[in-house]
Amino acid sequence: MESSELSHALETEIALRLNENRVQTGIPSLDNIIEGGFNKGDVILVAGQPGAGKSTLGAQFLYNGATQHNQAGIYASFVESATKLKRDMLKFNWDFAKLEQEQKLTK
Repeated sequence: MESSELSHALETEIALRLNENRVQTGIPSLDNIIEGGFNKGDVILVAGQPGAGKSTLGAQFLYNGATQHNQAGIYASFVESATKLKRDMLKFNWDFAKLEQEQKLTK
């Protein structure tokens, strides 16, 4: 095996091992920036001004986990009600009421 082939094989192996320890966000461009997703087991705090997309980011992460990876999730908010979240996320065709009925999401 030539040096360049060995280097490529090693890079591929490292990338695969990194991805094993990552949880995809459901946002491909964000996953690319953060090397494949969030680190498994990490606690992620999303902060920002009203309207910055914090709820949408969290909802997309939960929806993707439930629908694409069969992962259950919890959405917690001190401000937003479960009813408002479910209504707002229907704009993206994300049916959180259905996920709640399937016990893939807890409010």
